Amino acid sequence: MIQVPSRSALRKLAGSLAPDSTLREAAKVLTSLQAMEIDAHVPAAVCRGDEGALHDVRVASRRLRAGVSLFRELYPLRWTVVEDRAREVTRGLRAARDLDVRILALRRMRAGGELSPDCRVLARTLLFSAVRERKTMLGRGWTVPFLGKRMAEFLPELWRPRIASMPALEKTLTGRLRESAREALFLIPSSAVERHAGVQHRLRIKCKSLRYSLEMLEWRMGKEATWRIAVLRKAQDVLGDIHDTDVFLEFISSLERLPPAARKKPCRELTASLREERKRHFAAFLGLRAELERAATLHNF
Repeated sequence: MIQVPSRSALRKLAGSLAPDSTLREAAKVLTSLQAMEIDAHVPAAVCRGDEGALHDVRVASRRLRAGVSLFRELYPLRWTVVEDRAREVTRGLRAARDLDVRILALRRMRAGGELSPDCRVLARTLLFSAVRERKTMLGRGWTVPFLGKRMAEFLPELWRPRIASMPALEKTLTGRLRESAREALFLIPSSAVERHAGVQHRLRIKCKSLRYSLEMLEWRMGKEATWRIAVLRKAQDVLGDIHDTDVFLEFISSLERLPPAARKKPCRELTASLREERKRHFAAFLGLRAELERAATLHNF
């Protein structure tokens, strides 16, 4: 029977990886660790609705997807299955995460002195509804399709990657990383047009993919990866703020079309406030553009 180290032991092994470590050694440590991180945080995320645990689960699932995709030659028979399971994790918790974002925004609006009393009353009503909806999700299997399908079933395979041809693995890994960077670079100019919300959302996804791939290789690339990861994280955050604002705008717009008529005025006020907020987030993105383009240029890799 294969004995996989504990989560704390895997963290130590991950911290001890160095540029002279092999790709096979790094793959088995990093992918096994992320699988364990998912299982460790799922109970708190699903059953208690813990926001920190929910975030940790989603991040670990993305890192696992990045790892098995980068090192797929080491897991030729199962990498797609592991990647699909990890994708189920993020999808399964998306609704809870979206509600958490809405709740945070409504709390800010309820306390916002710049909004009218009617607007704050509406924010309070919507907040109560969102909190109630969030509570109904706790522990419900239908919100988390992967519940009961723990990542632990993959650990024996993740901990025992096959032996692959190193030159071939190096070549394909480099190609995948550069392709991910090119996809992000391609979207940046169009994303710099304020009305291109869809492109901005796609760029956010590409920034995430590139960031988590670089995190899987930071032990090897060192500072070349570290500063890029920091820039990509900033871009991901500000593009996330833009997307969350867009989603909330759609939500408010849908409310405005519903009765009672007295709701229309505060909805319009909220919409105007959110559009100003989006402009601020977009200006922050434009301020990051040059740095992001430099971070997504991987000609030295």
